[in-house]
Amino acid sequence: MARPKKNFNRDVKPAISTIPTIETSAEIPFSDEVTGNSGHDDVAGVTIEPEAIIPDSEVTTEMKQEEPINKPETAVVIDEMFMPKKSFKERMEECSIHFGQKYFDEMVKKGCDYKAFGDWQKGYCGLLDRVFGVRGKEVLDVGSAYGALGNGFKQLGAKKVTCVDISKQVIAAKPFDGLTYVLAPVQLMKAVESGSQDLIHASYLMNSVDAEDLDITFFELKRVLAAKGKVFIIMNFGKDQKISDFDTRHSKETIVKAATKAGFKEVTEIVNQLRSVDDGRYEFISNYNWGIVCFE
Repeated sequence: MARPKKNFNRDVKPAISTIPTIETSAEIPFSDEVTGNSGHDDVAGVTIEPEAIIPDSEVTTEMKQEEPINKPETAVVIDEMFMPKKSFKERMEECSIHFGQKYFDEMVKKGCDYKAFGDWQKGYCGLLDRVFGVRGKEVLDVGSAYGALGNGFKQLGAKKVTCVDISKQVIAAKPFDGLTYVLAPVQLMKAVESGSQDLIHASYLMNSVDAEDLDITFFELKRVLAAKGKVFIIMNFGKDQKISDFDTRHSKETIVKAATKAGFKEVTEIVNQLRSVDDGRYEFISNYNWGIVCFE
C-alpha cells in the first residue's frame, strides 16, 4: 500500500511552508461533505501533491516500523466529537417527558405500580427506619414518583416529608395526603430550604443522572442536607456506561468521587448495619441485588 512521504532530514524544510493558524476562540464551521486525498483537493488551504505518495517498492523497513498515527482503539468517532451538546434545560425537559404518564402506565403493566402502598412499601420504610430512625425528622425523597415511600416515612412519624420529582404528571397527581410535593430536577431544588433535611432518600435516581451532572447533583444534595443528616442511595452500579438516554450505570467509585468532591463522607458502617438488619428480617437487599451507598 502506498504511504505518505516522511521527511527524515531535519535540515530540509517541508515542501509546504505555509501552515494555517486556527483561532481557538472562533467558531469553526464543518461541512457535511468530506473529500478524499486525490492530489487535487484543498484541506484547510494545504494541497497534497501526487509526488508525496511513495510506491510500495520504495517503502523501507524503517518506515514499516513507524508507529501509526491513528489506531482503531484510539480513533475518534467524528459524529460524537462534533455533535452539539444539549443544554441542561433541554436534557431536563426531555427527562421530564420520558418519565411521563406513558412510562408509569407501562410500569404498571410490568407489575410495578408506583401509586401502590402496601406491605412491600411498609416493610421497606420500616427497614430504613430501624437504621436511620425517621420519627420527628425531615425526610426528602428525591425521584419520589407518586410518593408511596414518602407516605411510608410519614406514617412512621417523620416530621415532614418532601417528595421531589421531575415528572409533571406524578407531582400533579398528589395521591397521598400530608406530603409536600415539589416539581424540580434534583440538581436544582430551589423550593427545598438549605440545611433542612435529616434524611435524603434516592432510589434509582442516580441512574437517571448523566455523568456530566453528577457533581452539581451532589452539591445540591449537600446544600439541603442538615448538619448531621444522611444520604441513602439505591442504584444499579456498573462500569460508567450509558445504557440508554435515561439509564447510566455509574460505578460506585464514580459516585463516591462525586460525593466526596461535594464534601460528603461515605459511611460504610451504616450500610453494614442495614445489611445485617435486612438479612435478619426483610431480605430486600439480597432479593433485589441492590447497589447501596450512604453519605454524611
